[in-house]
Amino acid sequence: MRVLSKILFSLLFAYLSVLLLVVGWEYYMLGIIEQPKMIEEYRFGSEAMVSNGGMKYKTHQAYVAHSLKFVLIALTSILAGLSVLKFAKKNSVWKANAIFVLSIVVLFMSG
Repeated sequence: MRVLSKILFSLLFAYLSVLLLVVGWEYYMLGIIEQPKMIEEYRFGSEAMVSNGGMKYKTHQAYVAHSLKFVLIALTSILAGLSVLKFAKKNSVWKANAIFVLSIVVLFMSG
């Protein structure tokens, strides 16, 4: 059972880390650098983007705000999971897994 929890931890950690890197890169390129070519490629506000992607694609600013929220939740959950893993005395891996799963649920419920 302990091996299963460690495998699950590794998978969840890797998943959240990849999400953090991908969305963090988009936030950096669209929100901080505001690369014009990339902003044009997204076609913010178009009917197709809004109908398929939701209201986060309504404007450039809405997408950047959504990406920042996504990055902050992912980063916080990774740090919390690693902290629990380091400082918890009992069931630390399962507690970290619970934090990761909860944060993934929150991320996907938020859009």
